[in-house]
Amino acid sequence: MPLPRVRNPEFWLWGPAAVLILLAYGVIMRNGAWFWPGMAGLMLILGVWSLVAGRGHHHPALRLTPRDTALGVLTGVALYAAAWVAHATVGSVVPELTSGLAVVLKWAAAYPIWAQLLSISLIAFGEELFWRRLLLDRLYHWGLKSWWMSLGASTMLYAAVHLLTGSPWLALAALGFGFVWGAIALWTRNSWTAIVCHLVYDVMMFVWLKLPGY
Repeated sequence: MPLPRVRNPEFWLWGPAAVLILLAYGVIMRNGAWFWPGMAGLMLILGVWSLVAGRGHHHPALRLTPRDTALGVLTGVALYAAAWVAHATVGSVVPELTSGLAVVLKWAAAYPIWAQLLSISLIAFGEELFWRRLLLDRLYHWGLKSWWMSLGASTMLYAAVHLLTGSPWLALAALGFGFVWGAIALWTRNSWTAIVCHLVYDVMMFVWLKLPGY
């Protein structure tokens, strides 16, 4: 008996994306040996998929401009500074808040700096284009009709998939950072700004300055 054909175009959009997300957050992020290359490869595919699938839709643009690049750098530095302050204050009372950082740094130490920088770049690219661009657009046009409500919904989903890693603290961090990166994309109307902010923050947090005690 032949298998039934799936004619719903949304299935072919979200089916492959769901597989990539489950592999990335449910498998790779639970296996330190493959964290950097695995996440980088899957997020690259997810980002390209988001660009292809999102053509012709109304969402934050993707323009490489000097102004938005500078804004991305500045907001990335400011976000790292905020994380530093949170670690120095709240983190001293609730050390679990940054417990996931030690794990990621341990995984990162197994790879040279160039591999870490390449991986971080691809992860920022894929996550921003999917969670804060393609999904944001679809939620808006599916009936929310508010970009900020769409951002709230996409951020909740972004945090929820981080629960697959087994770390509720990582999911909490994803909730905060996901909203900030989405707000930057909406504020500047350019996903490139959020990509640069995400990239600068991750480089400062995981490769360059890190946090006191790490």
